[in-house]
Parts: sequence; structure tokens; C-alpha cells
Amino acid sequence: MSALSAWVPTTNFEFWEVVCTGKLGEVCVGSIVSRLLHTLGTPPSPPARMKRGMLWYLYGNTSIFVENAEIVQIQADFEGAYPKLIKGPDESLLGQESWSRALDSFNVQASVRHRGDILSFKTTFAEIEVDKLGELHILTLR
Repeated sequence: MSALSAWVPTTNFEFWEVVCTGKLGEVCVGSIVSRLLHTLGTPPSPPARMKRGMLWYLYGNTSIFVENAEIVQIQADFEGAYPKLIKGPDESLLGQESWSRALDSFNVQASVRHRGDILSFKTTFAEIEVDKLGELHILTLR
């Protein structure tokens, strides 16, 4: 059993709160790595070094990319079986209309882009990627 599969988040973040605020508690793009470690604790595995000195911190379904001690991107993957740091929305959302209504209900304006079978909703803080059936795949904070 890997450290990641045995890891259990001490807190979970609600999908819509993250989309609306662009934050995981006190952590957002632009935060320094010490805030990340203070808020989320030590990751289950040491950060991986990527190209150009970027570090990749992995907390369950959420990847946090750090460059020069500053968070440059946060990405949650909802396809895998990893523990969920960010929980997906409770409601069943099917297709573009359903997602658009949900975003409207939270007063979140989004532009919609179609890329093959993927719908991408870009908001002030986030990009939400769903398939043509409306199943959530990736949430990216930038």
C-alpha cells in the first residue's frame, strides 16, 4: 500500500467553496509554500521535483505545483480513487445547461469552451472540466 492510498485528509474542502473563493482554506495560487504546509500539513509523500525546479505536492486527489516557493497552480482530479481533499459537488450535474445553472446559483460567471468531448468552464479563479455527459474530471485553480 502506497503512502498516498493510506493517507486520509484531516480536512475536506467543498467543491463550490473552492470554485467561488479560489482557495483551499488559506491556500491559493500565489501563497507561499509555508502557508501550504501550515494549512494542509506534510504531504503523504515528499514533493517531486519537476522541470525548471518546480515542485509537485500531492494531497490525495489534489496536486499543488510550487515554483520559487510560491504556489503557481492547484489541480484536483476527480477520476481516480485517491482520497478526496476536494470533494466533488453533491448534486448530479448532467451536461452544459446543468453546470451553467449550478454556477449561476452560486453567482459564478463562467465562459464555456468546447474541446472535443470536454466542456471547460472558466471562472475568475478556476477552470472546471467535465465530459459531454456532465461528469466532473478536473478542477484547476490558477
